[in-house]
Amino acid sequence: MYITLIVTFLLILAVVIPGIQNNTPVTLKFFFWEIEATLTALIFYSALLGAAIVAILVLPKLARKYLDLRNLKKNLSVLQEKAIEKDIDPV
Repeated sequence: MYITLIVTFLLILAVVIPGIQNNTPVTLKFFFWEIEATLTALIFYSALLGAAIVAILVLPKLARKYLDLRNLKKNLSVLQEKAIEKDIDPV
């Protein structure tokens, strides 16, 4: 748990420190768009967009795990009731 927190903190520092040190305006050209913003803002919004994409890609897997867990808990309660009916010691 603590290692995840430390790694996350270091990644945030890796994003924030260059942004604070490079405060000059930068022009970003992407196909037909041309955006002028500070490097800090571009780094922040890029990291935010990356986090949003990862969250969207992980969401179906998390939903599937939640549904599987709910189904397993339901099956466990049914099996425990059957064990009680047959006088078997439920775990």
